[in-house]
Amino acid sequence: MRCEAEIPNPKLQIPGKFKIPILKGDGAPFSPFGIYLGFGFWDLGFPLYRNRGRFAGGMSFPGRVSLPLIIYSVTITIQADIEAEWVEWMKKVHIPDVLRTGCFSECRIHKVLGTESDEPAYVMQYHCRSVEEYHRYRDNFAPALQKDHTERFAGKFRGARQLLEEVARIPPASAL
Repeated sequence: MRCEAEIPNPKLQIPGKFKIPILKGDGAPFSPFGIYLGFGFWDLGFPLYRNRGRFAGGMSFPGRVSLPLIIYSVTITIQADIEAEWVEWMKKVHIPDVLRTGCFSECRIHKVLGTESDEPAYVMQYHCRSVEEYHRYRDNFAPALQKDHTERFAGKFRGARQLLEEVARIPPASAL
């Protein structure tokens, strides 16, 4: 069943009301965007989808919309003598170039701690909205960007890539 509702939106601090189509199936109203609209109030912090009557995907923090997250994770092990140059180039050139493709919303850089190797390793986690966005990056932008990296640091690094899907986000007990 489909109906339309006007819902005040105080959390986003945008004046007025929005008309949002609501889909009703098993008695729990959801917007077409997957946002749960139950219990008679509007809160973007509720779970985004249901699975067999139970909420999946964990809870998000109040006032924030959490979407299913795809993470393109790149692990690079580099020679110690070029570490500072490589990190600076990644932060100022490569990662901004990747983000300018519009396929990713952010990138987090992590240094791997406690390895037995003398070579430093870093993990870059690029966040995107869907597997299709990742495929758009992979097919249209990755070859040229990876070629730039390979030419600049040829023979001085090893890399591995993984595609991850977030299945749950569990808030701290104090947020429940």
